[in-house]
Amino acid sequence: MMSGLMCDEDGMLAAEAMALEHTLFDQDRCSRFDARSRSYRVLAGRVPVVLSAPHSVQQPRPCEGAQGALHRSEPYTGPLAIQLHRATGAWAIFATRTARRDPNRLPFSTYKRHGLQALVERAAPRFILDLHGARTGRFAVAIGTSPALRAGRGQALIDLLATWLAGALDGPVVVDPPAFQANGRGTVTAHCWAALGIPAVQLEISRTYRRPRQNPGAYAALFAALLHFIAEVGGQ
Repeated sequence: MMSGLMCDEDGMLAAEAMALEHTLFDQDRCSRFDARSRSYRVLAGRVPVVLSAPHSVQQPRPCEGAQGALHRSEPYTGPLAIQLHRATGAWAIFATRTARRDPNRLPFSTYKRHGLQALVERAAPRFILDLHGARTGRFAVAIGTSPALRAGRGQALIDLLATWLAGALDGPVVVDPPAFQANGRGTVTAHCWAALGIPAVQLEISRTYRRPRQNPGAYAALFAALLHFIAEVGGQ
């Protein structure tokens, strides 16, 4: 379980996450972002697991009936993907600027059709972790799946992920709670199952575990759980 004491390693991990968030994903600070640049980046790995962070920056989405509104970014999902890539050798794909289409809402987003498709052809992954941030405090992490498609080995991987998270985090780890499933046709998770035939989950991470400045121990506990899961799956 998560300890209330912060060790030096937790502080270093948190400091690196904060630096990545501010330099790569805070678009108000980064003047180098422009509409001509690619809206995502891929980091090549060596183990057959993929980390995805489509909401590491804000993305277009109608909100409360307003066309052209923006879905706010989900902080520290991008840094988490990068840090896990560096530590485990997993592949990673993450958004680098606001795109024309939300990568996790519309079926034909560039992120899925080009970035993720090409990555999967190269990596031949066994599992895809799509990282997201939740504002609710009802759980530590929610694992959103595509219940109609998961079966066999896919279910075993979901169970393994839930076990690692539940053993490391203080709050509840839940699978497919209301409003946090990943059934929507446009989600990265549903696309991976249906179009690519690859087990995937939408990992909704509560604020507690995405606040490295305020709670570096919680961020480190989440990081460690995912690191162990990736190492086990990648070594099979």
